[in-house]
Amino acid sequence: MPNELVNEVYIEPIKSVLFIDDMFPTYAGLIQNKEDLNEGAGEIYKDDDDFDDDASAERILENTDTRPDDNEKDTERQRALRLTESCRNSGFIFDVEKDPVKVLEKFPEFLNKPDLIVLDYILEPQTNSSDKSIKILKKLSNSDRFNLVILHSTKDPSEILPKVAYALRGKLKVETSKGLLRQANKIEDQLLQDNALLYLNSAGRSADTWRDRLKIKHDVDDFVCKIANLALENYFEKRYPNTADDNSDILTFECSTKAADPYWVKGQNVFVAIVKKNSPDDSSINDLLAHLKTALADYAPTPINMLLRKGINAFRSANIEALKSVVSDSKTRAAIVYHSMAAPKETPEGVPDLELRISDLSRKAFTAFAESVHASVGSFGEKLYQYTFPNKDDDYSSDEIISTAITKEKANKNTKHFEIALALNAFLCSEEFHGIHLTNGVVFRVITGKPQYFICATPSCDMVPRESNKSGCYRKKLYPASCFEALHIKLLKGKDRISTLQTADQCKHVFLSVDGEVYPFEVIRGGGAGEPRPHIFYSQQGNFIGAGNQLKISAVDNDKDNELKLNEVEIEVVGKLRSEYADRFLHQKGSYNSRIGVDFLNYTVQK
Repeated sequence: MPNELVNEVYIEPIKSVLFIDDMFPTYAGLIQNKEDLNEGAGEIYKDDDDFDDDASAERILENTDTRPDDNEKDTERQRALRLTESCRNSGFIFDVEKDPVKVLEKFPEFLNKPDLIVLDYILEPQTNSSDKSIKILKKLSNSDRFNLVILHSTKDPSEILPKVAYALRGKLKVETSKGLLRQANKIEDQLLQDNALLYLNSAGRSADTWRDRLKIKHDVDDFVCKIANLALENYFEKRYPNTADDNSDILTFECSTKAADPYWVKGQNVFVAIVKKNSPDDSSINDLLAHLKTALADYAPTPINMLLRKGINAFRSANIEALKSVVSDSKTRAAIVYHSMAAPKETPEGVPDLELRISDLSRKAFTAFAESVHASVGSFGEKLYQYTFPNKDDDYSSDEIISTAITKEKANKNTKHFEIALALNAFLCSEEFHGIHLTNGVVFRVITGKPQYFICATPSCDMVPRESNKSGCYRKKLYPASCFEALHIKLLKGKDRISTLQTADQCKHVFLSVDGEVYPFEVIRGGGAGEPRPHIFYSQQGNFIGAGNQLKISAVDNDKDNELKLNEVEIEVVGKLRSEYADRFLHQKGSYNSRIGVDFLNYTVQK
């Protein structure tokens, strides 16, 4: 990954730094005159009021056998002064925390502070232990926020890397040694029984002979991998006891696999560059950032992650003009407040209508806000594309482009190319469902009996669970119940799943992710290429969706005597079509008279 792209996305946005180091003087101490670089070397640890108030620090000072010697204290003090001075000179906001226990106990407060954390590897010098720093790294990795960390140490980074990597990857469940030994004994017995004469006749070639025979009768590669995995897991557990937690998902983990400067580890939500401490005279925040940039370039974030990170940065730095574009004037802002406060406190089913209104208003507002950052993200994306496809003038085939995309995004190398095409089509026409009630374009699965799939094809204004103001409207008489129409669709598997891609641009299918796999769906029509076949459903719960995205509704049907009946079924929402695709099916069904302005404000001027 080019350094200039990494710099733009990860380094330039850094504005604040948190130093976590038990031997680091606080800012309060740094501004005292007695702590001038040329005077009072080592005195900061003895006289700094803030340090004396720190119980853990007092224990270090009281224990003369384990506390840092004067030379080490002087070195740490000068390094701290150089780092903080460079932060100040470079315009970074910085803070210092010396107590790792406080960081762990009040983790959310510290988590939201910095853009960059400089973490000392040994936070318990009296025992020369890295346990506290490892715990902090694991908390950062498991947090909801992406964190950049420089792990600072006087130790050789190559010695630190295995422990940090093991801690952030976690322990894997591997086949037990007892099971593997049984498998090995079985192979050995079979070889002795079946191939004794072969062994006697293989003088000088026994290794090759046995290897060939093993490959014929057993999956040796898999067996050898299991043996190696068990041995390595046992090694790490014995070498670093109580360091790693159980982990069944290592897809979010990567680390340096070759000699690097610096070494790095990428956990779930943390990136760690392991940097050896320089001499005080060579210590600066810009030097640390240069190491971080090198590590990130070596890690090579995926193109999509880079684009998303660029978008996040653009949102964070959006200026006042961009904010004004969301709600352009004070009248509009006041109107939004009124619209929110005028909502009923709650619906008959206990779901707050205020939540519905605010979520819809925020969607409209942030759509406008997003427009203000599209230009910068698009410009960056063009540079990123040039890196992804350096010979942009070449005529790449579809398979070449897909292969490159799989490599750059670090996807499974065994991913089939048609799976990429399915994933793209699903992204273009559908999205995850995040609402609290059924609406136009929602795709649901009937889970009572044999699974069947439907697309809601009723104007959204008729599906909002809200009492109608029209006195004669049948929906008012049904309230709080509701009825709606949905189109029956068929999930395509096997060869049909692939063949639909050949005519995907003819709009005969939609694509959705269901149970972790993307499938094409076709609308079941009445006779040949006739009109879609709508089904009528009735919801007593006002279309509100319950736990697990499930809801009980009634399907309007007829019995064997052709009498109207209601069959209660349970449904599960599996996704939602994007509005332009959902509206197309709505029009195909014949709903051209969908009302607009259902949420417009009625207002009578008071005399």
